[in-house]
Amino acid sequence: MQFFKFGSGLLLLTILSGAIGQTANALPLFPDVYKDMTGNIYASGTTPSLATEFVFSGVTQTKSVVSNSCGAISLKGSASSPLPSSLTIFGTEFRISELSTQLKPKCTTGSWDVRPSANFKTASGEVVFIGLPPNAAIPVNFSGTVVKRPNANECGIAKLSKAGSFTPSGAFTITGINMSYTVDRLVVNETPDICKNGVLYRALKSAPPVIIGG
Repeated sequence: MQFFKFGSGLLLLTILSGAIGQTANALPLFPDVYKDMTGNIYASGTTPSLATEFVFSGVTQTKSVVSNSCGAISLKGSASSPLPSSLTIFGTEFRISELSTQLKPKCTTGSWDVRPSANFKTASGEVVFIGLPPNAAIPVNFSGTVVKRPNANECGIAKLSKAGSFTPSGAFTITGINMSYTVDRLVVNETPDICKNGVLYRALKSAPPVIIGG
């Protein structure tokens, strides 16, 4: 065991196989926000067992949406992924604010009950694009804010991984933390924090050297 003095308190470290240490208090040994070798992002020191909100701005994504038999696709945002201000389909950009609002007609076996004359949106926020190849996967490109809410484990570590078409990149913030981060500039830790039975173990080999003053 080793005892290091930090300010007015003591930090107890138990060395495990020369790589992992268990901390006896909440003092972090490396940045609260970091990434591992495969690009997963970790936030330590968050509220245990609750969602941690990662907010990415200006993210460019491509979503494949299958059109119906009438050649139309429908898009609707959610709390975690609201619709962006514009979308690009087959190289043409469409601004959602410029679309007219109307009722959505019914499509049955390739025929509309009331044929729409242009792309439109509904009062509930659904956006409909028409005149596309029927029953086909349509690539939709957009740039906007992406919110991810992974749950922290019982030690207060939230892990954000690649999911579907989303890969963490660019700038982001964490709700409740007054700081912005950039994925490419995060510290890389080969051995992420480990939580076992509510006890937090931290990787010591990636930690900065401890300097003990007089």
